[in-house]
Amino acid sequence: MAGSGRTKVLIVEKEGLFRDLLARALAGEASLEAVGAAANGETAFRLAQELSPDVVLIGLSAPGDSDSIELGQRIKQERPQTGIVVLASSRHKQLLARMPQIESSGWCYLLKESVTSMAVLVRAMESSAMGLMVIDPKLSASRWSSEGSRLGKLSSRHRSVLDLMAQGYNNRTIAQKLASLGEKSVENYVNHIYKGMGLSRSGQWHPRVKAVLTYLEEGQAGTEE
Repeated sequence: MAGSGRTKVLIVEKEGLFRDLLARALAGEASLEAVGAAANGETAFRLAQELSPDVVLIGLSAPGDSDSIELGQRIKQERPQTGIVVLASSRHKQLLARMPQIESSGWCYLLKESVTSMAVLVRAMESSAMGLMVIDPKLSASRWSSEGSRLGKLSSRHRSVLDLMAQGYNNRTIAQKLASLGEKSVENYVNHIYKGMGLSRSGQWHPRVKAVLTYLEEGQAGTEE
């Protein structure tokens, strides 16, 4: 974080007007500080090294030799602690499947149509800076797959927990949102989800990441445009 305690944000957006609007909007947020802006991927990559932002906010698609996902990966290779927030239009939602599965910490994927207020964007950036993975609720609200799928084997309560996991919430916050459950119960549900989906803690991918990605990949089938 910046010395003031605010989250430092680097803005990457090819459209000059939208880039300026984002910078002005962030200037009005007490918890955020826009430390720089870039119109293309190469400039963004350089500024990420020079300015050490807590979060890089990337509009899809930044012009240059890399798209938003690739740019985020390049930045994280040099600065793993940096959060990456990708703003995408609906037609780009298929890129969600390309989000890094091993380096998932701090990745956030939002549809531009979902950013109905600055509060939504601020929460996403703060969550990203804390290392949380946040997925747009409109993507995680897609229709559930057939009964033969891994998702189809889960109960409605398990699905509710998994949906909140996909939105980036930790177990404590999930327990708060599902008032009927305590944090220990949520932990048990999460472990049952791993077991029901055939996921283990072995290998490079954390089962929470694998569970969320499976949910998104299988659940998107009914929403492809």
